[in-house]
Amino acid sequence: MFGFPLTIYFISSYFGQVLFQSTFLDYMTSVGMPIGYIITGAGLLFVIAGWRPIYRSDGIVIKGPYRLLRHPQYLGFLLITGGWLIHWPTIPTMIMWPILVFVYYNLAKKEEKEMEKRFGEKYKEYKQSVPMFIPKLRLSRVSSVTS
Repeated sequence: MFGFPLTIYFISSYFGQVLFQSTFLDYMTSVGMPIGYIITGAGLLFVIAGWRPIYRSDGIVIKGPYRLLRHPQYLGFLLITGGWLIHWPTIPTMIMWPILVFVYYNLAKKEEKEMEKRFGEKYKEYKQSVPMFIPKLRLSRVSSVTS
C-alpha cells in the first residue's frame, strides 16, 4: 500500500499532475484493472488446481495441471503477483517482481534435483516431456509420459 503514494509522488512530479491523471489513472481503470484481475484469477486457478493433486499423492503427480507444466503452483503465484503488478503498478513492485521470478525459478530447479534423486528415470522422462512454467499448446508429447 505504501508503494502507491511513493509511485504517485515520483510519477506526478516528473510528468506533471495533469498528465499523470489523464494517462496513468485512465490506464488503471480501463486497461490495468480488468487485465490484472483476469491474470490474477488465472493464477489463483493454477494454485488451487496444482495444490489438490500434489497433496493427495506421495509419488510423481502427472495428472491435472501437472500434465501441462511441472510447477503450476509457482506459475500461479507468479501470475497472481504479476496481475497485481499490472492492475496496481508501483515502483517497489516493479523492482521486487523480477526478484520473485528469480527466486521461484531457483526454488523449482532445487526441487527438481531432489525429485530426480527420489524418483530417478521416471522423473527425468517427465521432466523432458513437460515444460517447467509455460504450457505447450500440444498435448501429444505429454500423453506418452502419463500412460
